[in-house]
This record gives sequence, C-alpha cells and structure tokens, in this order.
Amino acid sequence: MQLGQRGNTSGSSKFFSLKWKIGLIVSLILIVINSSITIAVYRQSNLQFNEQKLALLQQQQRMMSGLLQRDYEQLTGFANFIPLLSGGMDDDDDAATGLRAILERHSALLGLEWGIEAISYFNAAGQREYSWAGEAQRASHLRLARQAAQTDGPTGWLECVQNCVLTLALPQLEGSLRGGILVLSRSVADGVLEFHRLSGSEAAVLVVHQSHIRSKPGKADRRLDVWGVDVPALSHPDLTFDVLKVLQRQYRLQELTREPVFVESKGQWYACLLRYDEAAGEGTAFMVISPVSEDLAQLASANRMILTAGIAGLLVTGSVLLVFLWTPMNRIHQIVAALPALARSDFAMLRRMLPQRRGGVLKDEIDVVVDSVQQLSDDLESALEARGEAEKNLVWLADHDPLTNLFNRRRFQEVFDRILALAVRYKRTGALLFLDLDQFKYVNDLSGHQAGDSLLLLVSATLRDAIRHTDILARLGGDEFALVLPEADAGDAIYISNKLQHDLKQVEFSSNGRVHKISCSIGITLFPDHGNELNDLLANADMAMYQAKEAGGARWHMYSPDELAKELLASQAKWRERITQALMEDAFVLHYQPIYDLSAGCVTRYETLVRMRDVSGTLIFPDKFIPVAEESGQIRDIDRWVIRKAIECVQDNPTLSLAVNLSGRVLDDPSLLAWFHVQLQESAIDPSRLIVEITETAAVANVQDAITFMREIKALGCRFALDDFGSGFSSFAYLKQLPVDIVKIDGAFIQNLATSDQDQLFVKALTDVAKGLGKITVAEFVEDAETLRLLQNFGVDFAQGYYIGRPSPKMRDTV
Repeated sequence: MQLGQRGNTSGSSKFFSLKWKIGLIVSLILIVINSSITIAVYRQSNLQFNEQKLALLQQQQRMMSGLLQRDYEQLTGFANFIPLLSGGMDDDDDAATGLRAILERHSALLGLEWGIEAISYFNAAGQREYSWAGEAQRASHLRLARQAAQTDGPTGWLECVQNCVLTLALPQLEGSLRGGILVLSRSVADGVLEFHRLSGSEAAVLVVHQSHIRSKPGKADRRLDVWGVDVPALSHPDLTFDVLKVLQRQYRLQELTREPVFVESKGQWYACLLRYDEAAGEGTAFMVISPVSEDLAQLASANRMILTAGIAGLLVTGSVLLVFLWTPMNRIHQIVAALPALARSDFAMLRRMLPQRRGGVLKDEIDVVVDSVQQLSDDLESALEARGEAEKNLVWLADHDPLTNLFNRRRFQEVFDRILALAVRYKRTGALLFLDLDQFKYVNDLSGHQAGDSLLLLVSATLRDAIRHTDILARLGGDEFALVLPEADAGDAIYISNKLQHDLKQVEFSSNGRVHKISCSIGITLFPDHGNELNDLLANADMAMYQAKEAGGARWHMYSPDELAKELLASQAKWRERITQALMEDAFVLHYQPIYDLSAGCVTRYETLVRMRDVSGTLIFPDKFIPVAEESGQIRDIDRWVIRKAIECVQDNPTLSLAVNLSGRVLDDPSLLAWFHVQLQESAIDPSRLIVEITETAAVANVQDAITFMREIKALGCRFALDDFGSGFSSFAYLKQLPVDIVKIDGAFIQNLATSDQDQLFVKALTDVAKGLGKITVAEFVEDAETLRLLQNFGVDFAQGYYIGRPSPKMRDTV
C-alpha cells in the first residue's frame, strides 16, 4: 500500500494515493461483479444438480410403484391361471381337494418361479376350504376375502409387518373353483431387489409402528425409533439401514418428502427421497436412496472450475485495467508530487517533476492539467518577479522623489534628524538651505505640466552637480528643495547659495517656443544656532526663503531671530499649510445666499460663497485665507474646487441657477478654461445655469485679459457677472468695453441707500446706464424693506442681502 506526502506551510502529512484508491475501488467492484457471477453460476449449477436428482428420484419412485403394480397384475394373472392347471383332479372332487392337488403338483412352480408365499381358498359362503399360509396370513386372507366378496371384484393390499407381502383376493368366476375366492400372497422383496438391479439405487419400505403385531422369535427387528417406523423391506440391508439411521438423526420424516436430501454414510454420499403410496396402505412409504458420490465429485469439480474461472477472470480483468490505468494514474501521481514545489515557488523543480506532455491522439485531460500547471507556474513566476521588482521600487520610492530621484520629504527628515542630533551632540555647526524656484507656476501655466516636470529634472541635475558629495539634497514637493550642509558655517552656506544661484542662471529652458530663465529664492538657517528641532529649522528656513522672494527673488536670505517679519511670515506659512490641508481633506464648504427677482417677487438664483472648516469644525470666512491663497497661488485650486462643487449642485437640481465667485487670479490661469470646458462636458449640465463672477477691480487691473477671459467663458455657454461694480474710478467707461451679462452694484452704495440722496442718484444712474447697455443689475447688501422698495422703483432687476436671506449651507427661499 503506497502512501504519498503533501507539502504545505504547516508541514507535511501522509495521504492515501489516488491511484491506489481508484485501484482499490475498481478491484472491489470487479470482485463484487465477478463474485456475483460466480455465485450465481454456482447456485445455478447446484440448483440444476438438485433438480436433476429430484427428477431422477421421482422417476425411480415411479419405477418402484410400477414394479408393485406389475406384481399386483402378475398375482391377478396367477389367480386366474391356477384353476386351469391340470392337477389330476376328478370331476367328483370338491374345490378344496382339487386345489390341494394343483398345489402339490405345481408347488415348485408356484413357490420358486412365481414367488407365491401363501394361498387360501374361500367358498361362496366365505368359509375357508383350503389354506397354505401361517396364522397371521390366514387372518389377513380372511379379511381380504370378505372385502372381495363385498365388492365382487379383485381386492389387494400391501401388508408390511415383519416382511412386506402383496396379497390379492380374486373371486373365481369359472373353472373348478367357481363361486369361491382365491387369495394369493407374494413377498415384495423380489421387487425391491429387481428395483435395485434396474435403477442401481437402494430402496426401503417404511411402515409406522404397529404395537399389536409382534415379531416372530428369531427375527431381528429393523426399527427407527426416532421416526417411529419399521423397515420391513430394504435392499442391501446393512448399507441401506445405516443410511436410514443417519437420516433419522439429521432430518424429520416429513422433510424427506419435499426435496432430495444428501447424507454421508461410511464415506459415501447418498440422495434420499421419501414417498407415501396410498396403494400400499396407510402409514406405508417408499424411500429411494441413490448413491451420488461420483455425481457430487463431478459437481465439486465443476464448482472448482467455476471458481477458478472466476478468479482467473478477476485477475485478467484486474490486470488489464491496472495496465490501462497505471500510466495515467502514475502521471497524476507525478503532478501531485510536483505541486508542493509550486507552493514553495520552486518553479524549476516543478518543471522537472511534471510528467512529459503528450500530443496528438495521445493527448488527454491530464495533459490539459499539465499545461495549466505549467502556465500557472510561468504566470506565478512572472508575477513574483514583478512583485520583487515592485517591492524594490516601493522601497526606493518610499525614500525618493519619483520624478527627480532625490530624497523625498520623509527620507530627508530621517537623514536630517541624524545629522542634527550629531551636530547637537558634538557641538558642530551645519546649514539648512530652503530653495523655491521663482515663477515656476508660470512655466506650468504657459507650457504645461510636462514642461514643468522637465524643468524640475534640469534643476535637480544642476543642483546635484553644484554640491558636495557629503551634502544632502531633497525635493520637498512642487518646486521646493532642501539642502543640508553638514560641517558648514554661515560663510559656507552663503558660498553654496551664490554658487547655486550662479549655476541656475546659466541654465536656459525652452518649451513650446518659449525660453524660460531659471532662478530661485533661498532661505538659510544654521543649526543648532537657529534651533535644534527639525520643524523649527524648516519653518525658519521657509520664512527666510519668503524674505528673499519678497525682496524680488533670485537671491538668498539668512534667517535672523530678531526680524520683525518673523511673526507675519510664520502666520502666512501656517495659513498656507492649513489651506493645503483643507484642499487635501476636502474641508471647504459652500454656503448659498438667495438672490431675489424684484419683478417676479421670488428667489430665482443663489450666489455661492466658500468657507473653510478647521479641525475643530469652526467655519473660517474667506477674508482670513483668500489673501494668503492668492499670494501663494493656492487660490487656483480653491477656484477649481468651487466650480466643481457648483457643477455638482446643478447636476442634482437642473433648474437651479448659481453665481460662482472666482478670484481675480483666474485671469492669470490659462489652463482654467480648458479644465472648465472638460468639466462642463462631463457633467452635461446646461452651462447657462452657471454665472461666473469676478470683481471689477480684478477686471480693470488687466482689461484686455479680462475681456478675453469673459468672452471665452461666454463661449462655453455660461453667463458673466461683474462684482462690486462702482468701486473703481472709471467704472462707466469700462462697462461699455466689458462683455458682461450682469452688473452687481457695490454694496457701499446700497447700505445707506434709504438715507443718502447721493447714493440714490448714483444707483439710479448706474441702473439706467446698465439697462441702456442691455445688462442685468443686481444690488448687494440689501438689509431693510425700504432699500428693497427703492431698488424696485429704480428698476434694479435683482437684490441680495441679509434682508433677503443670509448665506446658509442649505438653499432657502426667504425675504
């Protein structure tokens, strides 16, 4: 019995091989089928043998009955023939005298040849006139003669006491015995012997015990006490009686009448069958005993042949099946043995252990499995190799900037922490330089981000070539770089800063037909003089860098703790960080202020106002973070966030009209229009539902750019509104040039409208001019009913303010 092994992560365990399982199951099936066939054939052979023996015994029983019938007929013939024998009797002799003379003359014929044992003659009166018989036979002859006299016909019976005697009483109708009854008795022993001679079987006559009959002295009793029968006649007495004694120990008498039974006596086997014969008299039966030792030997030989053939058939079919299954099962075993190598990722071992693939007509399901396992191993090997490469790349990317291959912020902080700790411990001086490229965002805006990435690669290569091999250079993000100078003082830091400035100025970068000059602003801080904490030093270097940038850029600035601008710069840096965090965490929210349609008498649109939510959940108004965002350039991301959220609101409510406030910096953002166009196409909203607003101050500061921007916005399908109109000195002059749809009157002219005649005059004039130019007017800062009434009288189209409704995160129709 073969056991296999299965490998896994927890060890190996033995299992019963599949080929042996299949072999065992198929063998069991073959054994069951073959055994069933063999048993069926065996049973059929035995049944056929029993049936043949039953038929033979029944035939022999019929032969025995035929012999008795023949004896009966012979006695009838003898009874008719005896009176015809010439005995020398005179005519004057009576019947008894004549019969005596016949018997004396022909006694040899009657006794030896005909087997007559007793003769009696009864006259017509029923009186015995002559008897050649014993006492018991005389009584029997008398009873039988009386029966014959009553029936007036031949009457006979078989009487078995100590011997079996066939007795016949025949009325005499002719001859010298006419009118009388002649009774003849003849032993059946000759018939039993003749039966043995003719059939080769033994026979025995069984008679139920008759207690009133006694055996004559000198006669040995043959009784079977278990059955309660006598055996008055039998062939081969010793042999036959021994068989009968064996039978009575093993069977009841009634069981012998249904089917043949087989018994062994003195090393020989016999088939026995019992039959009751009504003609022989009540309680008399014939037992036929047929020797079957040779037949049983032949049957055993046939059964052995059947069993041998069955075993041979089983072995042959099993061998053929084993030969047929051995190869595929062995190939399956090879696959099973090879699969643990797959689990261990030992692909070379797997390929060596897999069975050879077959093609053509020899190909089968196992070859498909082999192909699949090989393909799986190839795929897993490739995947593991790719995973290994990816893990290496991830480890590398965890420490490096993917664009410039410089250290990233995380790795830089780890290295700088170690350098700073060593400097503090051994009281050595080092320098931290914070670099920010000047006007880098314009390169992105004018030439695209791909050009910006190329510029960053060029800058990083220039910086790497300019520093020492002991210096640590990293890209912190965007266009910001950091440089650590271990073992450096202020002079070394200034020298390196000047060198970097000089080398960067030598670099010219061209993209899309534009040539860009490269410069950077550098903030310098010394450690541990200016701090011994990483965050403090980075903040100090950042503030120094902004000092350099505020001074016009393309220069360096050394951090000084006594500078008055420290607090302001720290505050700006903090706000820049908060804005960055809010953009990353989507911490901005929109509030909606209703705009009231004075002619329709209801709210028909809303203005979106952006708010920032800090970590505590407090709302921060735009005047706190918008100036910093405009200075840092973060306002562009805020403008895009506002536009995206406004589009989502219109998607949710297609009938809604929203006025979107954008900063004046959108005029310097050339990529905004293309991005805005994509957003409108992807959202599939009606562009006219969006009203883009910028302030008059921003538009007047760069009129031509403002006109171009407004036209392109309107080309997208949106409407344009000029916010805070009237705050400039030449508002009316520019109103004619600017392609706006809506003019929003500055709140400074609305707040005191109810009490100021000058404001009323200005608002009335501005409204008339706007109407004359086909523009819609909106009044802001409406805070009471009187102001609303005056605006309606002046012909102003829309109004908004606290009286109409305060800004809210949910849209409400109020007045």
